[in-house]
Amino acid sequence: MLAACYAMSHPPIYRDGGHLLPRYIGISMGRILQNIVRSDYQIDEQVPCTFVPILGGFGESNPNLHSNYLAQEFAERFGGDYVQLLAPALVSNRSVMKYFMEEKPIYKVSRLFKKLSMVIMGANTSTSLLQTPTAPRGCWRQ
Repeated sequence: MLAACYAMSHPPIYRDGGHLLPRYIGISMGRILQNIVRSDYQIDEQVPCTFVPILGGFGESNPNLHSNYLAQEFAERFGGDYVQLLAPALVSNRSVMKYFMEEKPIYKVSRLFKKLSMVIMGANTSTSLLQTPTAPRGCWRQ
């Protein structure tokens, strides 16, 4: 709903030649966003935007709270597009992160971060997700 209100209240931007520039909206993760996208409200017209997950996955726990899933849900709800960020949210060290960032699919999505018009985030993110067996100790403080 927030994304729809934003996108509908801001006129589309056109570049020279009359081509519509895409609008990008970042999507975080969590139960609040899941409740927003699943709430009962009417969308009267499609929202011309692309939803971009801003976090990778946190394993198999509650996949319907992950940003990839929520980006898809928002896109389907508002008639927009979405991309998938097929990467883990946490890695063991900077060299692993550098390796992932060199992968073409991840690099392409990360380039969209600079184009985001807005980011929709929940009020809090449970640190229990950051303290999974696959998350290196203290990794969220680096």
